[in-house]
Amino acid sequence: MESIKGQRRKLVKARVFVQEQWGNDEDDFMDMVKSFTLETGEWHRNVFENIVWKKKNLVARLTRIQLAFEQGPSNFLAELENELIAEYSQVLKQEELYWFQKTRAKWFTEGEINTHFFSFISFVETKYAVSMLKDANGNWVQEQGSLKAMVRNFYVQLYAFEPCSRDSNSW
Repeated sequence: MESIKGQRRKLVKARVFVQEQWGNDEDDFMDMVKSFTLETGEWHRNVFENIVWKKKNLVARLTRIQLAFEQGPSNFLAELENELIAEYSQVLKQEELYWFQKTRAKWFTEGEINTHFFSFISFVETKYAVSMLKDANGNWVQEQGSLKAMVRNFYVQLYAFEPCSRDSNSW
């Protein structure tokens, strides 16, 4: 795991990078944005490296080590495998953080798109919720426990096993 000092160093480097790349007041705003976008992409590749490439590379190296183990045991390969597994674990954490940050940024820019949908569904659920039923005697039942028992008994009786007669009239 990266230390707090390491994270602070990256943050300071990022702040300096932004200040350097943004340009000065004489530049055209659109040129500054274009230049900044290009430079941040390059910076991202250099600082964070390509996580996908790194992950594929580590998997390939671990696979080759496993194949070499089939030839016979080796202390060197065992130690190298442990180092690569630790590095692979670190890369997976970086990838998880990357995707977490990316989804948060998307949520921030696009907002909660499904808000209308979920509010409509909750409205429909409350509007059409069963609040009372008539029992076998024709009385209205409103108590939640009794309603559950009535519904359960209805389905138990509906799907209860009744033997069929082989009478020709029953078909």
